[in-house]
Amino acid sequence: MERITFVEKGSRTIYRLGRRIVCYRDGYRVYFGKPSDITHNTFDALSENIAHEYCLKVCERKK
Repeated sequence: MERITFVEKGSRTIYRLGRRIVCYRDGYRVYFGKPSDITHNTFDALSENIAHEYCLKVCERKK
């Protein structure tokens, strides 16, 4: 089973499932996919806590 990890780099927090980047957030804005992707599905959370919880939920679903 792959582990969910998250790493802070500057103002971004990157969420990984194993080695794959699932989503990342910049403050309360959530982006799906890798930071190098041209198009992103975005989600505008109301707070950083909601953004963190949402990214964890997305990672759980991808397992």
